[in-house]
Amino acid sequence: MDNCEVYNFGYAGIGIGADAGKVQIRHNYIHHCQRSGLGYGVATQSSSAHIVANRFNYTRHAIASSGRPGSGYEAAWNQVGPHATSHHFDMHSSFERGDGTFIAGDWMIVHHNTFLGPQRAVCIRGVPSQEARIHHNWFARPPSREKRGTIVYSWGHTLVYRNVHGPDKRLQQAPYYLTAHTSFADPDTHYTMDVAE
Repeated sequence: MDNCEVYNFGYAGIGIGADAGKVQIRHNYIHHCQRSGLGYGVATQSSSAHIVANRFNYTRHAIASSGRPGSGYEAAWNQVGPHATSHHFDMHSSFERGDGTFIAGDWMIVHHNTFLGPQRAVCIRGVPSQEARIHHNWFARPPSREKRGTIVYSWGHTLVYRNVHGPDKRLQQAPYYLTAHTSFADPDTHYTMDVAE
């Protein structure tokens, strides 16, 4: 899907079904998808999505995935506006699906995005079976040491590096890697693995 305006959807502006293969979503303006409990700009199932150079605003989650085995997405060069009702990029876990594991998809790559809102930018609600990489993004809101102030949330297999924060674009001090067995907050970068909201 390329060069479209997508808006006023209750469930998802763009839905990608299971086993859809590689899907490209590029250069779209996706907005006003805010239904409580749903409200996804882009929603994916077990598929590989490349979501590049889109503008999002007035969503609940700009991007969300079911987190089922086989699912993963790359989100790059997107702009996420300030008006969302929850965190922006999301990966659900099997804990929420009730299948007895804690898998949150296979992989996730989030890079070169601009996050203008006060909400958490990335929320991985379990452990990706491969790895998640969050790098070279601008988080316009500065990080906070408080739980609800965290910008990236994950339970493990996540590498966070070379991001900038706040209006002055302060560079993240050091890479931060979450393994499946880590259970601490880094005092320099303020990324945590606390219980999800």
